[in-house]
Amino acid sequence: MTNDPLDALDALIHSRKGESASSSYTAALFVGGRAKIAQKVGEEAVETVIAAMRKDKKELTSEAADLVYHLLVLLADSGLCLNDVRNELARRTAPRASPKKPIGRLDSPLPLAGGEAWVGRPPDDLKQAGGLLHPSLGGHVQTRHAVGNGGRHALP
Repeated sequence: MTNDPLDALDALIHSRKGESASSSYTAALFVGGRAKIAQKVGEEAVETVIAAMRKDKKELTSEAADLVYHLLVLLADSGLCLNDVRNELARRTAPRASPKKPIGRLDSPLPLAGGEAWVGRPPDDLKQAGGLLHPSLGGHVQTRHAVGNGGRHALP
């Protein structure tokens, strides 16, 4: 057993998978299924936001703990664990080589609705630029240089 309370909680949650619903609240969540677990994550997320908006640190801490617990249950039900999340966060924060061009600069014309296109930094309001981003880009600006998220940058 580890000294990290999150690791200990994650291990405990995984150990409750497959137990009868009457043995623990965690086991009952697993028996209830992923939809029920996901619903609890959503409820706890809302309660966490409400506590944050009330600026009540004690309540926020308590609700955040509930949210983390239910998220760990959802991860376990999905065949994942806390280390999978840690690894993803490490991947996202790992140093990367700087792109050859600044993020946000387009290397090729960006298709807009109506067949128009433009090159350069996205304007603040794409409607003023003559339309919306082409659906094939999924609302993202595509560059040739893969940086961070495969070369796609969400517009503000």
